[in-house]
Amino acid sequence: MIRSHCPSCRTVFKVPAEKLGKRVRCRRCGTTFTIAAETSDEPLGAAYLEFDNPPSGSQVDPWQASPSAQQGAIAAAAGGAEATQESADETPRVPLLGATRVYVREIGRTLLLMARPQSLIVLAIVCVICSLQLVAMFALCFALPMQIILAGWYLAYLLNVVVSGAANEDGLPSLTMEDGVVGGILYPLLKFVAITVLSMAPLGLLLISFARAGELDGIEALSVWARVLQRDFSAMLTLEPGHQLAAWLMLGLGLVFQPIMLLVVAVDTIRSLLRVDLMARTIIRTAPGYAVLLVLTLVTNAAPVLLTVLLGLEDPESMLPRLGEWFALSVAVVCAGVLLSVLQMRATGLYYHFFKTRFAWSWG
Repeated sequence: MIRSHCPSCRTVFKVPAEKLGKRVRCRRCGTTFTIAAETSDEPLGAAYLEFDNPPSGSQVDPWQASPSAQQGAIAAAAGGAEATQESADETPRVPLLGATRVYVREIGRTLLLMARPQSLIVLAIVCVICSLQLVAMFALCFALPMQIILAGWYLAYLLNVVVSGAANEDGLPSLTMEDGVVGGILYPLLKFVAITVLSMAPLGLLLISFARAGELDGIEALSVWARVLQRDFSAMLTLEPGHQLAAWLMLGLGLVFQPIMLLVVAVDTIRSLLRVDLMARTIIRTAPGYAVLLVLTLVTNAAPVLLTVLLGLEDPESMLPRLGEWFALSVAVVCAGVLLSVLQMRATGLYYHFFKTRFAWSWG
């Protein structure tokens, strides 16, 4: 037997020597990692991995008896309640703030994961593919189909990152597209469109109420909502001062739900977006952790827009005399957006992994 440990929860495992180099999943925290030998000495304890059978004559590991007991490892790492033996129908009480600290630490660990050579290669390929959208802008009649295909592929990969984070896998997902054009491009694109429309629905309903009351022209209300859907939040400033406060509040309310909507469509179907009540209850139950995710989401959405404005890249036609400079700076902004988006998507998946016992519903 050799000794190895989970890189996430640091649990020490006793592993048969022939398992060296195999990818396994930790029974305690769900992390997927590759077995690496540390010593040939017998380790303390009798914890074992998913592929192992319980040691002969030993008591069944309580972590296997209860899926929710995975959170006990988080509790121990967070300095809260000890990871004691739980029965199959008991849910361990993980300190919320302690779990949040572990969650934040895992987000920081994602930066190290992204810095691995294999991850850097994957991220470089994603950046190149996303940069092709800049070229597609000048493809005339082929511009729209090219942008749809490239955007759909990119969004599909981001959803895979969320799923990978939910399982706390020790690495970024591969770039393979196994679901074809419809399942691998169009359906992910539809999911993101649904998230955008639903998260902006409170603002849209408010603008409709203004229009029905005669306080706002219907065409103007539709124009403002359409611009906000395209992340042009300057459209809000065209409203009357008396309407702006209510409009900003409704916009903020919708944006608060965006991260959990993203998680829902990544691990389930679009139909689950209709259960706003369950999403709201989950946000309340996991408030500290969700606040961390929300801040990261806002930074990810705002950073590329701010960089585009600061670098003067919002009007490509005005920079035609300096096309090379515009393209180089735009590629840099795209790459920054990709890195932040991958980090945010990984954090979205980790949010489910570390707080799933507090969710109002479960996907198994």
